[in-house]
Amino acid sequence: MILKKLRLKNFRQFKGEQALEFAQSGSKNVTVIHAENGFGKTALLNALHWVFWGKLTPDVSQPGNLITECLLPTDKPNELEASVEIHYIHEEIDYILKRSITYAQCQHNFRKTTPDLRKVESGNIKSMNNPESMISNQIPEAMGEFFFFNGENLNQLANEGKAPKLKEAIYNVLGLELLESAIEKTKAAGKALTDEFNSHADKDGQKLVDDLSKFEEQIEDLRSQSELFLENRDALIGDNTNIGRKLEATEESRAAQKRRNDLENHLDSIKQELVRQESSLIKLISEKSYYLFSSKLTERGEEIVKRLEEEGKIPAKFTVSALEKVLECGKCICDSDLSEGTSHFKAIKKLISQAADRSLDDATQSVKTTLTTIQSNYQSLKEEFSKAKSTSDDLVRRSQELSDEIKVVSRKIGSSENLDVQNLELTRQENENKIQNFELDAKRNEDKIAAKQEYVDQYRAMIAKAEQSSEKAKLIQSQISLSNDAVKTMEAMLEAERNELRKELNSEIKKHFEKMIIKDFQVDLDEKFLLRVLKPTSSGKMREVARSTGEKQMTSLVFIASLIGLARRRKDIPTILEGLWGGDLPMVMDSPYGQLGVYYRGVITKWLPSIAPQVAIFVSDSQWRGEVESALDGRIGSEYILEYHASSLNSLASESSSIRGTNHKQFFEDKDEFTVIKEI
Repeated sequence: MILKKLRLKNFRQFKGEQALEFAQSGSKNVTVIHAENGFGKTALLNALHWVFWGKLTPDVSQPGNLITECLLPTDKPNELEASVEIHYIHEEIDYILKRSITYAQCQHNFRKTTPDLRKVESGNIKSMNNPESMISNQIPEAMGEFFFFNGENLNQLANEGKAPKLKEAIYNVLGLELLESAIEKTKAAGKALTDEFNSHADKDGQKLVDDLSKFEEQIEDLRSQSELFLENRDALIGDNTNIGRKLEATEESRAAQKRRNDLENHLDSIKQELVRQESSLIKLISEKSYYLFSSKLTERGEEIVKRLEEEGKIPAKFTVSALEKVLECGKCICDSDLSEGTSHFKAIKKLISQAADRSLDDATQSVKTTLTTIQSNYQSLKEEFSKAKSTSDDLVRRSQELSDEIKVVSRKIGSSENLDVQNLELTRQENENKIQNFELDAKRNEDKIAAKQEYVDQYRAMIAKAEQSSEKAKLIQSQISLSNDAVKTMEAMLEAERNELRKELNSEIKKHFEKMIIKDFQVDLDEKFLLRVLKPTSSGKMREVARSTGEKQMTSLVFIASLIGLARRRKDIPTILEGLWGGDLPMVMDSPYGQLGVYYRGVITKWLPSIAPQVAIFVSDSQWRGEVESALDGRIGSEYILEYHASSLNSLASESSSIRGTNHKQFFEDKDEFTVIKEI
């Protein structure tokens, strides 16, 4: 997908009809939007989210206020309309997408809007049926968070809560959603077959179908609940992000808020490492724990071996079979008579009763070797388990210490003499409690879903095998069985494809990350699609490191760009799904440099346009000056400034912006508050 043109009409603070054109693929593939904070950069980013998916990002305050506020004092507000229109190219076809809303709709249900999608071919414009379905196929909502993003929230990409969305975005970009879609369609076909089976089945078969339906409905309800829990959680996280910015912008709380950010970043890294350490510990126990319970067994085995040795049965001095052969000969090797009844015969017989069997001797030696091995493994595992447990306990301790320190800093912020700071901190803490509750509720639902899914699988298998009198029911059973087998096969294919492409993406990320980073760090995308930054220890092992907000942003930028780069060469990757076209993907970034150091601003900015086919950057004057401006020299194809109209200007903002040595006015005194897009 390549973006061409964006048109706005009365959307958020953009009064009237306004437009901008995006720089497209080529040597000048960068679009730059200059604006101070509060002038409309985030609103512009949200115009893209809204036109494609009808939603705004979680960090937007008052999401229902979609129409320019200065227009509302009118006799006929219900007639006011806001709209966003985007022109874009997808798989070499031009499209025009428009979404509109009236003031009346905003008051009734601002979340419910219908997009209008048209295809342009040979000068003809054709309206498309099922526009939302087409948009979802072209650029699924899960991708929006990673390709149209606010850079100040980018550090959250490494959080465990983002893993499901990250995984979904990767699946969409690399074509894995095709297999997922095939699996879901096959499951739907299996459900239709099950419904048909129900109308031909005996009573026992119908009972199985009824029970299966109940479990499936319960799972669907739980999933819907979990989605709502996580949506609410994400909205609160967005609120707290905004609160954090406000606290950092306030002099009385700035230092404490920065300290809390650092502590929370460190705590996030430790928590993620703790999850992995505990997973390793569980795996160690599940695979080798029997060694830890072998001490009594080895002691008993050693006692038996010792007793046999004391009785002279092992090691064998002579064997029963050898002595019996001597008796069969009738004469000893010393030529003594061994006739039955002779003293020599009786002596040999006595030796036979005391002799060991060679197989016992061999078995005992094998047992001794095994006992030695078990004892050695027992000691080794005991040490390994003790070390792993010690590491886990240390992470728990460090996690608790950081949590305690964060509480101290939070209390300090909450006790500020500034009432605004107090209220912000109180709201933030209330949000934190709600976030934890939502995450716990979602986790409980996951456990319930997993338990009920086991029953669903069991009932599907029972339905396929249940004895039936109807020939029609038997025929449908065979089809259900084939459907179940097909799902299992495709799920195995998906898992194999997922692992293969994760390796490819990991390789791509590492290649770029190691060029960018100036520290002795490495990066890894683990099996849960969590980004980890590792550092070698003195023992040679890799340990996850706590990263600053800037380092998290840099890592996330490298990840997104690497994913875009991998999508462009998807068709050349030899996996099960060969020949798939990942295609071109745009990269639209609002304030991507906030926490990046000088060095990273320069190298990242210079590198991104060479990886992504299209880059749009929304920057403030302070972010633009220096390294960013220098790195984009010769790469800018489109450039705009957001002119802010209002009765007064924020003390932190500037009336003009310096762009390549020229001052451009960006604040205009006006009785109304609105923003205008002006091309440079």
